[in-house]
Amino acid sequence: MKRLRYILSTLMVCSLAICMAACQFDRNLIKENAGKDLRIIRYDRMVDDYVNTGNVALWQRMNTEFPRETRALIEDVLHLGRADNEDIDDSLIAYYKDPILVQLRMDISRKFEDLSVYEKALSSAFKRLETEDKNFVTPKIYAQNSAFNQSIVVGDSLIGISLDKYMGADYPAYKKYFYENQRATMEPSRIVQDCLYFYLNQQFPPTRLRIRHTLGQWLIHQGKIAWVVAQLTNKSAIDIAACQPATKAWYKLNERRVWNTLR
Repeated sequence: MKRLRYILSTLMVCSLAICMAACQFDRNLIKENAGKDLRIIRYDRMVDDYVNTGNVALWQRMNTEFPRETRALIEDVLHLGRADNEDIDDSLIAYYKDPILVQLRMDISRKFEDLSVYEKALSSAFKRLETEDKNFVTPKIYAQNSAFNQSIVVGDSLIGISLDKYMGADYPAYKKYFYENQRATMEPSRIVQDCLYFYLNQQFPPTRLRIRHTLGQWLIHQGKIAWVVAQLTNKSAIDIAACQPATKAWYKLNERRVWNTLR
């Protein structure tokens, strides 16, 4: 506990102040009250409903109630163009109508019908971070379908979980697009730790902490983040890296040699 508090306080003191952006959320997708556990907004379902029906009201809600999520999806994840382009809604529908993505959307719906297990784990982790540091900002979290583009999207006080990147290493479509070591990171069991890892990296990047731009210093910084995540998820730091068993064994055997090389 003391080590966790020390590392968090070290990162926080060196970091710049973080401004929390205001955002409106649909009451039917998330019920958020003071003292309640964290909830994952099912933004992916809203997008699916819009793609399936073409309902203009849904498109309007995506842009008025979820502007950051919609802009990030269209511009930064799918790279379809500017979110305010005149026909961008048609481009979004056409994109998700691809046969592979149609099947993917159905598979996501079946596999991730209930996200409560991830909500509970994330809620516990973020509550602990808030306890360790009163200035820590717990993000809003939503689910999306990135069409195999990006696993976790991070913004100011915002995390987007791309459920399509967590279908399991043996998901048939993965074998066509990803290597074995990549597929190892696509297990549902990694959702919580990936959210924490990428969000903490966004909150405490090396550039803000004035860390020297050397490989060794960068690795040490990443290791600190991984260690904090490991404490929050009751895992070992090396498991956070999702290395193959043979790779883990090699690192353990050659740890001193690696560090001597990096010095």
